[in-house]
Amino acid sequence: MNKANLFLVTHPDVVIDPKQPVNDWVLSEDGLKRASLLMEELFWNEVDEIYSSTESKARTVAEMAAQHFKKPLFFKDCLVEIDRSSTGFLPYDEFMETVNLFFENHERSCRGWEPAKDALKRVAECVGKIMAENNGKNIALVGHGAAFALLLCYIKNIPPTFDMCQDGVGFISEIDWKNKEIISYWRKYGIT
Repeated sequence: MNKANLFLVTHPDVVIDPKQPVNDWVLSEDGLKRASLLMEELFWNEVDEIYSSTESKARTVAEMAAQHFKKPLFFKDCLVEIDRSSTGFLPYDEFMETVNLFFENHERSCRGWEPAKDALKRVAECVGKIMAENNGKNIALVGHGAAFALLLCYIKNIPPTFDMCQDGVGFISEIDWKNKEIISYWRKYGIT
């Protein structure tokens, strides 16, 4: 009997290009290698359908998995990363400072970014609809760290917190959607 589990897959390493909008960034050479290794993960055998963010870095991973495992693939704008187009690329220290403000001040926008409460609502409603339309199926979502950290906050019924973030990029988490429980917290994939 299917348990309606949800596998969250965040994209691996990207080419950081300050001249390009963040949502246009693509996987780096290391990211592509890690994505290839991701195809060796056993959880894919349990997946019925794959849903992906429309951003290139997530699409690449989702398309690889759909082709490799012959799974149906759907793209959803509501699974994109938090909107931080107001600042675009930020140096690492400034970026991390802004990320912390994003989570700490979740009711309002920080530096023009999409407020955490709005992003949480967007992602939770999107995933809720996906799961309702696929009752009894196991679903893989391919997307982004902050957006999926907010989804874990929703699952735990807690306010947005940086504590739910992964330590870097390229992780997997498993959720029992029906019972709103985290089965496994972030586990890094594609490391040799």
